Amino acid sequence: MQSFVEEHEALLAADALLICDGPFDPEQPTIPYALRGMVAAEVRVRGAAHDLHSGVFGGAIHNPIHLVGQIVGSFHAADGRILIPGFYDRVRRLSETELAALQEAWTLSRATWAAKAGVEHLWSETLASQPERLTALPTLDVNGIWGGYQGLGIKTVIPAQAGFKVTMRLVADQDPHEIGELFKAHVSTFACPTLAIEVDIQITDPPLTMAREHPVVEAVQRTFATTLGKRALLTRLGGSFPMGGMFQQTLGIPMTSIGL
Repeated sequence: MQSFVEEHEALLAADALLICDGPFDPEQPTIPYALRGMVAAEVRVRGAAHDLHSGVFGGAIHNPIHLVGQIVGSFHAADGRILIPGFYDRVRRLSETELAALQEAWTLSRATWAAKAGVEHLWSETLASQPERLTALPTLDVNGIWGGYQGLGIKTVIPAQAGFKVTMRLVADQDPHEIGELFKAHVSTFACPTLAIEVDIQITDPPLTMAREHPVVEAVQRTFATTLGKRALLTRLGGSFPMGGMFQQTLGIPMTSIGL
């Protein structure tokens, strides 16, 4: 898609781009103007040439799962702050106006959000308000961990390899390629002579910030006023829209969005 857009930039030229995606509430419509970017990576830790018997080799062979646990455990402080050096350096914090608008558009309480997730308590509440943490601050989540024996019962192996998959959501001014390099540099600090570590950066999508004040936004507002009898609130979403960032960087045209 990137190469197509670059090759046909003149054909795709427009006054504005309207994205129709995301949540929609007819009782209170919203216009999302910012989405987070994403970096996705897979880390593999390799040891012996094949799985080994822990009764024969245990205590003398470095277990890849143990190092995976150390790496994963190094990503966050107890309060949820991400500990990768430089990770927050370029984060653009919300202005007072943006924060007030976000709070106004945020309708779910802490209790409702926790119930929606099926938990009793939310995490990292000392970092920022709930809507900020969910839409305006970057995140790092381990999406899966693998290694060793996963079947029924016990199998006394030292696995030959282990690994994990991780995604990081990025906010305005964070560069996904830079964050990918910071992630690799952090993981590389766990390098040791007994195990090999490989880091594969698989996705680097930039965050997307769209127009808040523009004729196309006012056109959308008039549409909501005509059809629903009310103006939309400007808000942010915590997810990502990779094509939006690609269109914005390549075509450089104003963008806005509505839910479906």
